[in-house]
Amino acid sequence: MAPCHPICDGCVGPDVIHCEFCVESAHLSRAYNPPRCVCNAGFTGEDCTQYIGKCDAKCRTCHGPSDAHCDYCITHAEFDKQKRCICELNWEGNDCQDFVGDCHILCDGCHGPKMGDCDRCRENSELVNGVCTCMKNWIGKDCQMYIGMCELRCSRCSGPNQCDTCLQHAHFEGQSCQCDDNWIGYSCTEYIGTCDSKCIGCHGELASNCDQCVLNAYRNNYGEC
Repeated sequence: MAPCHPICDGCVGPDVIHCEFCVESAHLSRAYNPPRCVCNAGFTGEDCTQYIGKCDAKCRTCHGPSDAHCDYCITHAEFDKQKRCICELNWEGNDCQDFVGDCHILCDGCHGPKMGDCDRCRENSELVNGVCTCMKNWIGKDCQMYIGMCELRCSRCSGPNQCDTCLQHAHFEGQSCQCDDNWIGYSCTEYIGTCDSKCIGCHGELASNCDQCVLNAYRNNYGEC
């Protein structure tokens, strides 16, 4: 008996009209008389094994139309136990390009988990060569630690314009430090108020702030005139 036609899965004769069943990528078409096996859409070749149709969005290359026919998976997709391409953890969408995981700590919005996947950089960081990097005078994993100079009237600060505590003889007015009454200068160190009556010249209002003591006065153990 002659061999079956390659498109047949069992036959009673050698031609396409003699198939008992068609191969997986073919079907019986009754548009012909007599009916015969023809290739499914997207398949060609004598035995219908050559796929020329569109691949599933998760396939890099394929031999059929579904995600079970991938030769290789696209980026952010992987084969499961059934050899289907599925999205990796934290990736979604038809083509697995939608990132739904946690962004890098320096990102304010992202399209991936890495430092170079930021859409925008968070406060105190900026994009340098495609990567979010701490700005000058800011350090730490999240760029929230300030190591630069404080304003002149700040004793401690958490940013260039963010005083935490004011210098001696200064006080908060709003969010900035201003000199107390009778104190002037960039660092509020110049006293212009009234001296104690026992002082000849002074650098503060107390008897311990005298530059010199008046005649018939002396400094005690506490430095007071």
